[in-house]
Order: sequence, then C-alpha cells, then structure tokens
Amino acid sequence: MPASQFFAERPEEIGLNPDKVQALFDRAEREIKEGLLPACQLAISRNGKIGLMRTLGRAIQGGVEKPATDETFFDIMPFTKAITSAAAWILMQGGKLHPED
Repeated sequence: MPASQFFAERPEEIGLNPDKVQALFDRAEREIKEGLLPACQLAISRNGKIGLMRTLGRAIQGGVEKPATDETFFDIMPFTKAITSAAAWILMQGGKLHPED
C-alpha cells in the first residue's frame, strides 16, 4: 500500500470524475461476481497523486484463498508487454521515440 502522502483527499482534487471512477469499480466488481476475474486491484492516479485505490475479490495467499486486500501482491508479468507498448505509443506521440528506434 502506498504511503498516505501519495493519495489525494478526493478524486476531484486531481481532476478525476468520481462518477466515471465509480463506474470502473462497479464493472470490476461485476466481473468478479460473474467469475471473469478472481480478484483485481485498481489504482487511478494523475499528476503524481492516487485518486482512488481499491482491491476486490479473493486471492491465494500463502497457499490459502483469502479476501484480497490492499496489501495483496498481484503477479503482473503477463501485462508488462501491454504497459511497455502503451508507454512506447505515448513517447511516439510526443516525438521522443520513433518507430525505427
């Protein structure tokens, strides 16, 4: 869990629309209830501050299935390619990276 100084008081403080943030959390909850995801951890940040963070579902911790918490570690290795690709696109849009690089 990040330290409290990294959290905004309210999502609006960093320019997030609370209704849209809640819609995202509602969708995550729905997908867990429908069995599409066992658990998920969402953190939405902007300008160096976390607007909201929530952990949902159940995860195997120490060989035992328990409710997931903000302290639960999630393995994100399968998603590193997507994150790297998104970063590359952002750099290309800003002219700091070129496809031939």
